Amino acid sequence: MKTVSRPGMHVFNTRFGEVAVVWFEVSAGINIRRIFPGGNTVCASELAIDMFPEAVAATADVVSDLARKIVKLLEGARVDFGNPALDFSGLGPNAKRVLEVQRRIPRGEVRTYGEVASEALGTRAARFVGRVLAENPFPLVIPCHRTVSWNGAVGGYQGGTVMKTRLLRMEGAPFDERGRLAVRFDR
Repeated sequence: MKTVSRPGMHVFNTRFGEVAVVWFEVSAGINIRRIFPGGNTVCASELAIDMFPEAVAATADVVSDLARKIVKLLEGARVDFGNPALDFSGLGPNAKRVLEVQRRIPRGEVRTYGEVASEALGTRAARFVGRVLAENPFPLVIPCHRTVSWNGAVGGYQGGTVMKTRLLRMEGAPFDERGRLAVRFDR
C-alpha cells in the first residue's frame, strides 16, 4: 500500500488518561500505525510526537470509531474491535505470530509469556515474547495486558503496571492477597 498523506494523530482522554492513535491514509483506506496508551505516568501525545514528529492532529471515521471502542474498553465494557487495518510492516515474522496469538486471548483469560511463545513459535521463548509485547504497537486492540509471568506476577506494560492490573481486574481476572494472579500456570 502506498502512503498518500502525512500521518494523522488522534488524541483523546479516557479514565486511564490520554491515548493517542497515529494513522496513515493509504490508497486502500486507513492504516493504524501505532496506539499509545497513556496510563498514569505517561503523556501519550508526547510519545506519539516523539516517534512521529511529522504527524498532524486529524481524525477519520475509522479512527474515531476505534477511539470510541478504546474508551468503552477502558470503562470496563466488552468490546469487539473487529479487524481494523493495523500496520505490521515494521515487525518481523516471529513478532507478527506472537501478536496474532496475543490478539486471540479472550477477555477475562490470561496466558504466560511461555504459553504464548509455545503457541506462536513452538518454543518456550518467554523473554522474546516479553520483548515483543513491550513494543506492541497496538496495545488494547491487541490485548498484551492478558499475558503475565509464570508465577502470576503481572509483569510490565506500556501503560504501567497499575493500568495492567486494573484492566485485568475489570476483565474478571482473579488476584490473590499478594497482588499476583490467583491462577495456576504450568511451567
